[in-house]
Order: sequence, then C-alpha cells, then structure tokens
Amino acid sequence: ELARGQGATDVRVGGPDTVDWILEQTGGFGADYTFEATGNVKVMRQAVESARMGWGLCTVTGVAGKGETLDVVPRYLITGRRVAG
Repeated sequence: ELARGQGATDVRVGGPDTVDWILEQTGGFGADYTFEATGNVKVMRQAVESARMGWGLCTVTGVAGKGETLDVVPRYLITGRRVAG
C-alpha cells in the first residue's frame, strides 16, 4: 500500500517467475521503473532484468549483506538499462 501511495501502478514480490510475469505484463519490454528494497541480491538482479530495455531504471534501496555482490549480465546495461542506489 505504501508503494501505491507513492504512485506505483503494480507491486510484485520477488520469486522464481517474477521477471517473466513483468515481461508478460509489459508486452516483453519490461518496466520503465523497478525498485528493490529487500537487500536480497537475487531480488536486486530480478529488478535489473525486469527494467525496460532502452531506458528502464532500476533503483536499489535494500542493503545487501557484507561481501555480497550483485551479478548483472553486461548486456542489460549495454542495451540501456540503468541501475541507481
């Protein structure tokens, strides 16, 4: 409800089918804006992968554990997705 109060049109909990669901809902393009607030690096990766090719912005606000890394396929960045913290 908090996200919707700030203008979110859809909210989805990360899970095995989350990226596919978002791509299906957006005609295969991805979301213009994605947000991650869990600190889970797997969810962070899903947020990046769900961002729209060309101009999608993934904002990561969750704090990952010490020493954890976010593995992102470079193609996602080369094709215009952006990641901010």
